[in-house]
Amino acid sequence: MLTFRYTICANDIEKVRNISASAPNFDEDCVDITAHLADDALYQIEHPEDEDYPHDTNFIFAELDGVTCAYACYGEIADSDGTYELYWLAHMQNIKDAA
Repeated sequence: MLTFRYTICANDIEKVRNISASAPNFDEDCVDITAHLADDALYQIEHPEDEDYPHDTNFIFAELDGVTCAYACYGEIADSDGTYELYWLAHMQNIKDAA
């Protein structure tokens, strides 16, 4: 069954890295950027008191039978009224046919 998860945890950084690395159109820099954004999102959750932190990075994870198989990374556009930008979208290449 396909489910969605809206919270990020520490082990998701490596999952994001692995999913990104499986995407044929992501080079090594893209993989590093997505992992960094996952780390940023985790930091935001773990340090909500840090008002000086400039990022608004969010993740939605898709899980197929309990296995994280895809993610969407997005954030609110600064100085907008609830407008969001999709930064990255990726899925595990070996799972796409199963979904």
